[in-house]
Amino acid sequence: ITVSMDLNSLNGQLIDNLERVLKEHPGKLPVRFALRDQDQKVELASKNTRVSFGKPLFEALENTPDISFKINT
Repeated sequence: ITVSMDLNSLNGQLIDNLERVLKEHPGKLPVRFALRDQDQKVELASKNTRVSFGKPLFEALENTPDISFKINT
């Protein structure tokens, strides 16, 4: 799964919320983060965070403001 967010939206509260959501759904699916601004996009892979993707995680991510996500194939 790749979680994307705009650098302008990045703040402590967003990071805390995202961390909580990902920790609530541990599993085997690797997590990547895509940070973007007007000019660039940087992708980072998490070494320690893996999730179990299902409806509960999907709904939690959908309800987290300022992020989007996609399933990596």
